[in-house]
Amino acid sequence: MDWYNAANFKNSPYKLREFHTANSICPGPPTRLDYWLECWEQGEDADNHSDDNRPRRPLGGTS
Repeated sequence: MDWYNAANFKNSPYKLREFHTANSICPGPPTRLDYWLECWEQGEDADNHSDDNRPRRPLGGTS
């Protein structure tokens, strides 16, 4: 599986959430996914942040 930074998918937050639901052994979902979902629903662009690629849970972990 190829790996991409989560921040590259900020404008597709529902697909990102769907991926992490289906692939629970992967790190993530991103810490800021809820914020990205809010922005998407309000028609706004999510700002960049140093935590954009930080997963809520580490590789193979649970949160």
